[in-house]
Amino acid sequence: MPPEILSLIFSNTFFRHPNGLDRVSAPWIASEVCARWRDVAVNSPALWTTINNQDPHLNINRLKAQLDRSRDLPLRVEFFCKTMNHATISELNMVGVLAQHSPRWETMFFGGQEVLYAHLEDFAPQFPLLRTLWLEMNLETSLSHSISVLFSAAPRLEVATVQLEQWRSPIALILPWHQLLQYRAAIEWTRLSVLASAVNLIECTLHLGDEPEPDLLKFGVVLLPRLLRLSFTDRDVLKHLETPALTELYDHDNEPVMEPTVFHCVSRTLQKLVLRSNMSSLSSVWAQIVGGLPQLKCFGHMEVLPMRPVLTFLASIFAHMSALEQLWLGFYNDVDVDEGGGTADELIDAMEGVDWKNCRLRTFRFCQFNRPLSQENLTRLRLLCEQGLDIQFAGFPHFHDELVPEALQI
Repeated sequence: MPPEILSLIFSNTFFRHPNGLDRVSAPWIASEVCARWRDVAVNSPALWTTINNQDPHLNINRLKAQLDRSRDLPLRVEFFCKTMNHATISELNMVGVLAQHSPRWETMFFGGQEVLYAHLEDFAPQFPLLRTLWLEMNLETSLSHSISVLFSAAPRLEVATVQLEQWRSPIALILPWHQLLQYRAAIEWTRLSVLASAVNLIECTLHLGDEPEPDLLKFGVVLLPRLLRLSFTDRDVLKHLETPALTELYDHDNEPVMEPTVFHCVSRTLQKLVLRSNMSSLSSVWAQIVGGLPQLKCFGHMEVLPMRPVLTFLASIFAHMSALEQLWLGFYNDVDVDEGGGTADELIDAMEGVDWKNCRLRTFRFCQFNRPLSQENLTRLRLLCEQGLDIQFAGFPHFHDELVPEALQI
């Protein structure tokens, strides 16, 4: 077999492996099989472009060899402290070696102690190829109260995730805002104004802390003219954003919806709305919500709830469906639930009472806990499907991941 074909087989096999660490170790394993395989692997630079320090076999010598073998190709760097509370001398040394190759970094995942980030800054790295940045640091004091310019000159940066998991310690980064397409971050309310420069942003996920006194928010409404998808933890952020092109909104705020008209200010073009708010409160304001969103096609609720509030909410939806085409709800199928018990029988009763010929709503995605559906209920659902409905059930992880895309989860 020609070495070019063997190299192609290696590339297709290694890079498609679902386990990232196996992709990293695979070229090393292949190079130990025989002299011919070693020669092909060592001389295939693309095999060596992913660096992950979670590989238990990685040491400073292997790292240097991998950087040499990848030649001048762009790198994917995944570097995490093995403990979030401590950076070892070995890890600091590896960061120093990697920093010398920062002009080749295309994708960067970086997590761990603050000292690790500060050590990287000491090398004044350059990022001319960097497109994707993921940063999760366990901060001590200084970095959380300073502004970092480390990534301010990254001319190709398009995707940035910053402290979304370590949200209690947001980092004030200066980024090339005008070129960002996706931004996911823990951010302080007083820094929301920086988004005014992110005029090309398409997708945004914001984990906000406690809202400060109004006099500290000394900026006007931030216009995000191209934003299509928005996710957040505090609904009040909608009062500070103007998003005329928004089509999807993911509201992770647990507080009841007290001002349903807040969604109307977001976008008249909104097509998908997903909430976590108390469903009992939603039932009373649903008509006002949907009344101001004439193009809303999909509604979902992130939580699995007792059946009674689900049924009450369904009654509100069936009375005010407008353009709604998809509905995502989770429920406990158990009469023994302490509060709001009910069963799937009542859910199906409610669905059978609707004249579906005059409705756009056709797609239902349900997540159920406790008891499985009875054979009688399955038969009744099949009859509903024969009327043109698409009804599917799923476990919670799959249900949630389908409802809320990974990039918009908080």
